[in-house]
Amino acid sequence: MKNTMNNAGGNIYLKLLPLVLCSSAALAAQYQVIDLGTLGGDALTTAPGSGAADVSNSGQVVGTSVVNDADKNLHGFSYMNGILNDLPPVGADIHGMAFAVNDSGNIVGVSYQLGELNTNAVLWNTAGSTTLGSFHPADINNSDVVVGYMPQAPTYAQVHAVRWMNGSLTDLGTLGGDSSLAHAINDQGMIVGSAALADNMTQHAFLWHNGMMSDLGTLGGSGSQAFGLNDSDQVVGVSDTSAGEPHATLFTLNASGQVVSRTDLGVLSNTFSYAYDINDSGQVVGTSDSRAFLWENGTMSDLNNMIPAGSGWLLTKALAINNDGIIVGEGKHNGLPRAFMLVCDILGDLNGDGTVDQTDLGILLAAYNVDGGGDLDGDGDTDQGDLGILLANYNQSCN
Repeated sequence: MKNTMNNAGGNIYLKLLPLVLCSSAALAAQYQVIDLGTLGGDALTTAPGSGAADVSNSGQVVGTSVVNDADKNLHGFSYMNGILNDLPPVGADIHGMAFAVNDSGNIVGVSYQLGELNTNAVLWNTAGSTTLGSFHPADINNSDVVVGYMPQAPTYAQVHAVRWMNGSLTDLGTLGGDSSLAHAINDQGMIVGSAALADNMTQHAFLWHNGMMSDLGTLGGSGSQAFGLNDSDQVVGVSDTSAGEPHATLFTLNASGQVVSRTDLGVLSNTFSYAYDINDSGQVVGTSDSRAFLWENGTMSDLNNMIPAGSGWLLTKALAINNDGIIVGEGKHNGLPRAFMLVCDILGDLNGDGTVDQTDLGILLAAYNVDGGGDLDGDGDTDQGDLGILLANYNQSCN
């Protein structure tokens, strides 16, 4: 059979070329949502179910889940390639939680007994588990440097941000008050978190860099916190506005770590939002009005509007995003608290590179009226309906 697109395809392409070149993608990127389940099985209904805390650039997800025992204890978990693995507590501890993972698969979290003032910081990997000391870890970078916070003796009523490196623990200090928390570290060793000012009533976001802690300021209100950062001099968190409302905030730094700008990322509908993570492309995830969001290119989008309709999901918090655009967090699936993973699934990305572009258009046009090689609407043919879908998503990207 003669390929009719050899004759007509060029003409169609020429007619569409102005539309393609001017297209700004009218539809938002769509995501496949994956229920990571629980360590007690998919049918387990016991709260708090499961929640995902971090995802590496290798696609490994970590978090915390209830287990199916008589006491419904909590354990950390690791999820990779469809398999949920238990990260057991150490020694006689009965509870565990996993908070962060690096690209080598090294995971940090805590192991503890109920009622203890101190928790055991634990590093899990394929070799087993290692206790790092008595502190609360929050993040680990690709050099295996860990940050978090540690209760201060003798009363343990206050905590200080700490860095664990090569077996040594360093107190990072405060912004003049009695307490501080370190939440994240990047591959350059820059650390962010929150610390009390001298009045011990106000918390401000901080950057710790080259041995110095600096105040990142606010959006005009009283307080702020920093929860995540990338390797492109960008920090995210929350700040009070001049109206006293907590809004997700992007702090942009220069090469010396000084704040160049503070951007209010807005809210989805009401008054509050929190930004928890940012990847190297500048995509930000968090929560607003108890709904998970993605912020990119100046726009905050409700992730619940970017998953298939009728999925049974309410995505409440997006806590991490990797450089491939994979998002993880917490939500409810058919009313049950569950960890989720969102994988970008853009209609029109025919070659699977994460972007709808000229290559995908070429694939579709080559199959136009010939076979189903460009079928996007599921009718088995490649035709005008498929072309419309691709053009509506042209220039959309997960990267």
